[in-house]
Amino acid sequence: MNMISPEAVANSKRAWLKILARYKKPDRRRSAVELAITLVPFATLWALSSVAYAHGHWWGLILI
Repeated sequence: MNMISPEAVANSKRAWLKILARYKKPDRRRSAVELAITLVPFATLWALSSVAYAHGHWWGLILI
């Protein structure tokens, strides 16, 4: 049976808290980048599918 000592668990917990500490506060710049890399491709595909549908390509509705 593999037993883990309480000291190892405590050290592991402290290590994880230290690693995750930088994620406690929001980073507005990173948030803006994440939104941009999500919204720009979405809006582009949406616009292209609307153009495809307007020109008689019904399969453009698949992307909407």
